[in-house]
This record gives sequence, C-alpha cells and structure tokens, in this order.
Amino acid sequence: MTVSQLRGQPRTALEWLVRCVALFGEFPDPLAGPALGDLARLTAELGTSALEACWSEVTGGSPPRAVRDYVSSHREVRG
Repeated sequence: MTVSQLRGQPRTALEWLVRCVALFGEFPDPLAGPALGDLARLTAELGTSALEACWSEVTGGSPPRAVRDYVSSHREVRG
C-alpha cells in the first residue's frame, strides 16, 4: 500500500504506480517490487478506465498489453 492510498488518495497512488511501472523496459519486472500488486489492486478498485486514463496522462500512450493482462489476472477477489 502506498502513502497516497493511506491518505485516502487512490488516484494519486495510481499515478505514482504508473510512473514507477513505466520506468521499466520489461513488464512485469521483478525489480518493481510491490508496485505490481498495488497496481493490480488499485485497478480493481478504480476500474480499468482509470488505469487507461492515468497511463495516458503520465506516459502519453496506452498501457501496454502486458500491463492490462497482468492487472486483469492478478486482481484480488474482493469480498
């Protein structure tokens, strides 16, 4: 969980996670650490459209297919 999430700012947290993940050439990169799981959890919470909008704002492009596949397959079951 990121500091922004703890402060009740999930959109800001998503922005920082996108910045982190976008720095790596390969995805998923094990050096990204907990950012990968956090990205999947926040995408589950905020929706895929939030991820796509945030990725576009931060990088100027669309999330790579590997990112979309990862967040889709690694979402935690919400109870």
